[in-house]
Amino acid sequence: MKDLDVVVLGATGLTGRLVAAHLAGRAPETAVRWAVAGRSPQRLADVLTEVGAPTTPSLVVDLGDEEALRLMASRTHVVLNLAGPYSRTASAVVAACVAGGSSYADLSGEVPAVARLVRRRHEPARRAGVRVVPVSGYEALPADLAVLLAAQRAEQASRGGAAVDDGPGAGGDVTAVAVTFRTTPPSRRLGLTDAVSGGTLQSLVEVLADDDARRAGDPAALVVDHRAAAAVRRTSPLALRPRVVGGRVVGPVVPAAFIDPPVLHRTAALLAEERGEEHRPAALAEGADMGPAGGTVGAVVLAAAGAGALLQRGVLAATHLPGPLRRGLAGLLARVLPGSGEGPSADAMTGWRWQVRAEALAADGARGTAVVEGVDHPGYAATARMLAEVGLRLAATADDPPRTGCLTPALVMAGPDGAAGLAAAGVHVS
Repeated sequence: MKDLDVVVLGATGLTGRLVAAHLAGRAPETAVRWAVAGRSPQRLADVLTEVGAPTTPSLVVDLGDEEALRLMASRTHVVLNLAGPYSRTASAVVAACVAGGSSYADLSGEVPAVARLVRRRHEPARRAGVRVVPVSGYEALPADLAVLLAAQRAEQASRGGAAVDDGPGAGGDVTAVAVTFRTTPPSRRLGLTDAVSGGTLQSLVEVLADDDARRAGDPAALVVDHRAAAAVRRTSPLALRPRVVGGRVVGPVVPAAFIDPPVLHRTAALLAEERGEEHRPAALAEGADMGPAGGTVGAVVLAAAGAGALLQRGVLAATHLPGPLRRGLAGLLARVLPGSGEGPSADAMTGWRWQVRAEALAADGARGTAVVEGVDHPGYAATARMLAEVGLRLAATADDPPRTGCLTPALVMAGPDGAAGLAAAGVHVS
């Protein structure tokens, strides 16, 4: 018998504390039985005092102790892993969760590590009746959910209003999906780590050092079936270049345009598999709205978008270097870039507004649109609340999960209950 619903592993880090704070605020309404876990009893106690939940249980767990991880997992329905880098921690924690019968979610953006999880843990997790849901923050929950809903709406319009429960590539007629990110930061001046966290930058370093680094630029990295993966690569090759759409400059998504697409394509592939149909991927185009395209301002915006695209192309090119060169470059970058403990100042956490809009097009011209939008720092405050709500949703459906295995955030959060949870996190779906 499990005595906990959600455990926050790595609760003493910046994002872990934000997740704990959200769960503490939601506990009276949801009656969630939650706990924090980490190596230092004193730091865990400090976190609980900070979030106003001093009597909440804390578990002393070392990530190198397999037995301690299994014991933790056996006590809870869900483990939220905030202890990165995930290329080093996720495999052991997921293995413990599968053995202990608990579901798992994290904020990983390290595509090679996620691809290994999918290939090694999907079937064991499915047999154990648990869910493994990586990339469950700003990367890639809003885009994943928006694309799923937009595709469903396009399918519904194409079928004359008949209800559908599938998405792009799931046996339907959606042929193209465009995703646009719009982010409005606070008016005050921001430093580098106020906008992009040290943890995010170090995650990119981990990708570069990974033995499977080449998977980072593969939009089909999380699609296991070879025919389906080949179809994804044909229809949606990763395009890291700025373009002008509707008088606006659209550039690659920041900080990395190669994180979301594999997740979105996995959602579609899993839905096709559920229906027993061939995966027919829609052409996916994703980008960030950088500003107006006309005049002098537009020229500056286009140049900035081009520079960002060039930088990201350089990162992906580096993943194809010989192993010793890649690892040497990763070691150098790890030393000169901000560290994983460096994040936004308290003032930089608020004042943000962001929106992710998806537009789906069916073969007969029918369209569907969905918007996921929120407030506060997308990579920290908002992402922590989203992950917490994924954990609450996993816990609420632990006794009768609708699907199991290595899933995607949209497949967990789609539907009215998921939308209600996201609304409690300040994230609204329309």
